[in-house]
Parts: sequence; C-alpha cells; structure tokens
Amino acid sequence: MEALNRAIGWQFTGSATVNGVLEYIHSHYAEKIYLTTLADISYSTPSQIARLFKKYMDSTVMTYVHKVRIEKAMGLLESGEASVKEAALMTGYESLNNFYKYFKQHTGMTPAAFCERKR
Repeated sequence: MEALNRAIGWQFTGSATVNGVLEYIHSHYAEKIYLTTLADISYSTPSQIARLFKKYMDSTVMTYVHKVRIEKAMGLLESGEASVKEAALMTGYESLNNFYKYFKQHTGMTPAAFCERKR
C-alpha cells in the first residue's frame, strides 16, 4: 500500500490522523472537501486537523487539496483526455475562474498555455 501511495504522489506521515486525511483527500479530490468532514472521519476537531496537517505536511489542508486537484488536472490535459473545462469539472472545480487561478498559482502558467506548451 505504501508503494502504491508513493506512486500516486504522496506518502505516509508519522500521524495516523494525517494519513487518514491524506487518504480521504486523494480518494475524494473531485468532491467538495470541508475541514469539518475531515475532522468527522478522523474523530477529531477541525482546528486539530488543521494544526496536525500543517505540522506534518507543511501546508494548509486546502492548499494541499488544490495541489492534488491541479496535478490531476495536469495529467488529464497532458494526456488529452479532457478539455480545460472538463479537467476543471473532473477535479472538483465548479468555477473556471477558480480553476484558472489555482492552476496558474501552482504551475506559473494558465491551463491554455500549459496545453499549448506540450504541442
């Protein structure tokens, strides 16, 4: 299982709680993810989840969620499996504006420039 997780881009931490949160994020990245949901599945509080996640991942939960989503979208765009709009919807973005914002934040380029680059 650990080898599989490394292959898809994440690894276990020293915290069982954070590991559970990571597993949930990687399985549900296309859905709305709330800190309260992560707390519920971890039998914890939202503030405790936020604190532990920051400690072990050196990132906020939502920054990490966006990173996972954008990396998945990049794969869809690179493979030609989806248009920009389809990739946005398939990775949990209801708004193209938000998708563009986070894509550019993560990659330094717009989704269109990313697609053009690979041609």
